[in-house]
Amino acid sequence: MTDAALVESLKQGESSAYSLLYDRYWKMLYRKALSRVIDEEAAQDIVQRVFISIWDNREKLVIHSTLEGFLKNAVKYQVFNHFRSARITQRVLDQAAYEVKQLLESMDEQASLEFLEQSLTQALEGMPETIKQTFLLRRDNFSIKEIAARLNLA
Repeated sequence: MTDAALVESLKQGESSAYSLLYDRYWKMLYRKALSRVIDEEAAQDIVQRVFISIWDNREKLVIHSTLEGFLKNAVKYQVFNHFRSARITQRVLDQAAYEVKQLLESMDEQASLEFLEQSLTQALEGMPETIKQTFLLRRDNFSIKEIAARLNLA
């Protein structure tokens, strides 16, 4: 069957034409995809998407060049889509990794703050009451005059 007859049969929805198309071109399209993506599974997925797209759009299939050229271009566009999708996925993964890193750093800071707070509390417990109150008031931004007045030190 010629390629032109094959396309016409596809447009009519003949599954035998689809099987013939698949048998005739799968290996060549797979090699083309594999040469671009260097990943067997990705190459198989790309070729599979090309054949699915042809079947889904068979009724409105218009080929201005040879069938082989049309199929090679379809693989080329699927390869572009593959890499675009991979870039988007990588960006999402990079963003997630950044957010996890920020969260871990925040948790480390929180743990450090808790340790510092605990150490400060322990240190304050060992201080005389006047020094402890002076420190706490100073931490709350009271001026030295205000602290002295509150603690009756002036």
